[in-house]
Amino acid sequence: MLVPMIGSCTEKADTVLASVVWFTEQEPDLDPYRTRMIVTQRYLRIDEGDDGGDFLLFDRKKKTIYSTNTQDRRVLVIHPRPLAKPSPLALEHQALKDDTHYPPVDGRPVVHYRYFTNRELCLDVFSAEGLLPPVTQALREYHNVLAGEQAALLAVPEFMTPSGCDLANNIYVPGRHLQHGFPIRQQDMTGRTRELQDFTRAIAVKSELFHLPGSYTFFSVEDLRRGEAS
Repeated sequence: MLVPMIGSCTEKADTVLASVVWFTEQEPDLDPYRTRMIVTQRYLRIDEGDDGGDFLLFDRKKKTIYSTNTQDRRVLVIHPRPLAKPSPLALEHQALKDDTHYPPVDGRPVVHYRYFTNRELCLDVFSAEGLLPPVTQALREYHNVLAGEQAALLAVPEFMTPSGCDLANNIYVPGRHLQHGFPIRQQDMTGRTRELQDFTRAIAVKSELFHLPGSYTFFSVEDLRRGEAS
């Protein structure tokens, strides 16, 4: 299924030790594409493997997400927010485990779970128990911060979604697919898939990968609403 390359490297002044994870992602009616996650104790970076291209940076210490756009030379900033609003729909969640035995990944058992909300299948996930726990934890933190921003959009009618799966996956239980291990394959209710292709532990990466472009314009969703982002 997967033969990961496990490596290590000595950290230098201009580098930092990280876990690097590669996925293949696909959305309905689109060609598959690769994404890369680089995780350190301080940061999570998500990109398409291009060191100089667009990237998303999650500062785990500040609990803040930065999404860069090289074409517009702008950075969208998402600050942490509490989940102050209850769900506009009553939500009932269920996780069903498939007891079929699957090939292990890196010696870790793989378990298949289906996650439902209001009897609708929201996520279909194959999880490797105990695989890449630092990456799993970083993803939990990232999804929790993103959920706060998504919850704030519930006050904006054009962003409100009536689907229980949307509310569950994006706001109220955003990390439920991470509670049983690292997702080596996941598919949501829209048909979007993400599949693990490779990973490397404790490898030295350039510290500059976690630097934000100071010459870019920084703005928030609130700035967009007020028409202040340019």
